[in-house]
Amino acid sequence: LASASADKTIKIWDVSSGQLPTILTGHSSGVMSVAYSPDEQQLASASADKTIKIWDVSSGKLLKSLTGHSSEVNSITYSPNGQQLASAS
Repeated sequence: LASASADKTIKIWDVSSGQLPTILTGHSSGVMSVAYSPDEQQLASASADKTIKIWDVSSGKLLKSLTGHSSEVNSITYSPNGQQLASAS
């Protein structure tokens, strides 16, 4: 389970144990939304810092940062085939 947080982090929880094994950092403002890719290999995060970041789920590594919004990004979702992202700002 991934959760977005106003503390600028994404937390990835182990649902079966309730433990918090991974915290992703890299946004400069609160994270508003997160979405797993359909194959669950990547996680996209949308932030008040006007960026979208794509993360590798297994390693927690930041893969890319997308810019272009002129205001905070409130929501994000992957297309069913995982080839596109839709974002709302």
